[in-house]
Amino acid sequence: MLRSKMTAKEKLTYLHNPMSFYSQKGSLALKQKNIPYTEQIIDLHGGETHSPGYVENINPQGAVPVLKIEKDGHVRYIPDSEEIIKYLEENYPDNGPKLIPAQGSKERQQVDEFMALFNPLRVDLITYGCILNPELTDGMVFPNLMRQRAMTMLVTNAERLEVLKRENPKLKDVYQSKIDGWVDRKKTMTDIRAVAEIIDNELAPLMGKIETTLAQRYEASGVNGTWLCSDTYTAADNYLAVLLQRLHFIGLSKRFIESNIYINRYYKQLKQNKNFYDVCIRIAIQMHVVQKLQALKPYVAGLAAASVVAGLGYFLYKKYIK
Repeated sequence: MLRSKMTAKEKLTYLHNPMSFYSQKGSLALKQKNIPYTEQIIDLHGGETHSPGYVENINPQGAVPVLKIEKDGHVRYIPDSEEIIKYLEENYPDNGPKLIPAQGSKERQQVDEFMALFNPLRVDLITYGCILNPELTDGMVFPNLMRQRAMTMLVTNAERLEVLKRENPKLKDVYQSKIDGWVDRKKTMTDIRAVAEIIDNELAPLMGKIETTLAQRYEASGVNGTWLCSDTYTAADNYLAVLLQRLHFIGLSKRFIESNIYINRYYKQLKQNKNFYDVCIRIAIQMHVVQKLQALKPYVAGLAAASVVAGLGYFLYKKYIK
């Protein structure tokens, strides 16, 4: 899917996958800052990020997101959502909210403190760990179709990388590094006690600090809506927004959102933000509709299918926005 939004100075193409946690961070930043760009979807399930062309020419880490910048006949690529946000802040200072506050300000200190806590969080292990160990959750909202794809990737990823390593000798070190990292993560993901420890020892203290900070900000402001570190949306909110929706999807909402008064209030505030809906919620609704239509395909056709889509869309909208 491509959506053209270009500037006169340079053309930005955002390579991402809409269900990727880190891709959602970059997407949300681009939308919040209202920066023109073209969107290119990368097929993670099909292994597009592991292809030799992608690894050699776009991102040697074989990951998304990547920001492609074309200017004056030159092309460069910026991988990693944090580096992308820094680039957007430096090069589009007048677009949307300032995600990184001024150096030396109290807001910048708070954003830096939270980002130092956010960035080490092993979201992939928490996500896959909950998918593989649903007893750790209070009921997943994550679409079954995406869970099935995740399970398939868990089985086939290392095998696919081994084949690529044999077929591309000059990239064997890159692929071996990916294999080693995947094997280590898989070992943790499949160990329910290891996943529980990450949730209890890494995620839970972080969410506790967020609840305390939001409580102080809400009480100090005396208003219903506020952001984590400032009166305006920052990079810390950008991370927290995507994190909260991921926790909702993987079945940790009751523990970390609904049971915390101020996080829950903040989350409800987020769901009124169109950019948050477009980036973090719309894709799940679309995946649920696809999944339901696949199940109903033998029974519906033509106008009946259109009615089913409309009905499902409304039902799922209410489910996610409630």
